[in-house]
Amino acid sequence: SGYVLSGMKDLVHDAHRADEVLVTARLDGSLADFLVPTGTAGVSSIPYGSLDVTRRYGQLLLDGVHLPAAALVGRWPDAEASIARRFDRSVALQCAETVGATAAIFELTVEYAKDRLSFGRPIGSYQAIKHRLADMMMLLEAAKATAASVARQMSGEASDSLLASTGKSYVAEACTTVVQEALQIHGGIGFTWEHDLHLYLRRVKSNEALLGTPSWHRERIYGLIATGSRADGGPPADGGAPVDGGARVDGGARVEAGQAAAGRHDEAHPDRAGASA
Repeated sequence: SGYVLSGMKDLVHDAHRADEVLVTARLDGSLADFLVPTGTAGVSSIPYGSLDVTRRYGQLLLDGVHLPAAALVGRWPDAEASIARRFDRSVALQCAETVGATAAIFELTVEYAKDRLSFGRPIGSYQAIKHRLADMMMLLEAAKATAASVARQMSGEASDSLLASTGKSYVAEACTTVVQEALQIHGGIGFTWEHDLHLYLRRVKSNEALLGTPSWHRERIYGLIATGSRADGGPPADGGAPVDGGARVDGGARVEAGQAAAGRHDEAHPDRAGASA
């Protein structure tokens, strides 16, 4: 006895390098998690290019993948609540990473403004640069406080989707603005491969899109406020938006799991629905 998985997951981190992947799939109408060795017959991946050159993503394809019963590591009668907790904690961790990368490049920018001379004076002594740095620091400090608040709330068992989406929608846009301003202050050197600034910019900008864009999270906030709830099911398992007009978080087709029977199994057809990978 065992299970058969068929379908596709999109934007899987290190899909072509991983030894095992945790796949969320539909099983008899509910959601379940399977630990899938990537060397199993029927598992393949297509690597993608990425804006962030330090990370790799890919499409994971599952074509009639036979798994033993032990591969089932979790089945969720309260699937929506479980996925919401995982998703919101991922958002909290991403906010912290984004703020950390932004803080690092802000420090580099302040030092550069002190060292770079123009007309015999450090460029940081000019009022225009001072104003830019002050605005950047305000955005960064607000993003730090927001990310810290989200992280504290996620330390318990309960999930606060409203706070998580509020944090992501603010932190992503604020930190992208700070890093883009840092690029302008650095001038030409900031556009070169030799300088580290582009690595931070790529990470912050890619984080803005991953796990839901700011606009998607604002749509999610509207939906939560409209229903009077602080938690929802996270990115929808069927690929639909939680509220009208919301964009999908991932582009993956859902994965269907069927129990293998002697000599046959019910074939599952992947479609355009999405589930968390």
